[in-house]
Amino acid sequence: MIAILPQAWGDELRLTFRLAWPLALAQLSQSALFTTNIVMLGKLGTPFLAAGTLAYSFMMPFFLFGISVVAAVAPLAAQARGRGRIDRVADCVTQGLVASFLLAVALICILSQIGSVFRLIGQDPGLTERAVRYMRVASLMLLPAFFFLVFRSLMSAYGRSRAVFVITGGGVVLNACLSNVLIFGEYGAPALGMEGAATANVVS
Repeated sequence: MIAILPQAWGDELRLTFRLAWPLALAQLSQSALFTTNIVMLGKLGTPFLAAGTLAYSFMMPFFLFGISVVAAVAPLAAQARGRGRIDRVADCVTQGLVASFLLAVALICILSQIGSVFRLIGQDPGLTERAVRYMRVASLMLLPAFFFLVFRSLMSAYGRSRAVFVITGGGVVLNACLSNVLIFGEYGAPALGMEGAATANVVS
């Protein structure tokens, strides 16, 4: 049996922490994308906040399901790189992008039925109409979001987790700025309300 020295454990822990902390902050930043939109919608009034929150709650399980599938790229790419199989890394990324596209298309089709679901469970018609308007645009975010997760897995496999944090943090700032402009019509832009919040999310 090969003994593992305490120093080796310490080195492993330091390397793991160095890789993990930017990814943890990036995950928090990604959650901030949605939170920013909800806060901005609150400024429009209670009905808009309620519709945005309800639509977000409806979409989140499907979004998390997609993430759980696409997340398989991370360990597979890391394993392939560890073995020196760069061709397999490329295959993992390609397969991840294909799976992301198919998943996004399927989930967007499901999310387009939000109006039927809300009417079936007796939600307020006005709230349902606003939620449908929000979801019609917001669901399109799934495709670029899944693609981003694939490339985030690739960057993590190569130990470039800080780049992931910088890019995600930049997305949060961009989303906040675009939300303010598109929701309320700042700087001459049209005031799009619910659709403005969703558009900012998709772009960022």
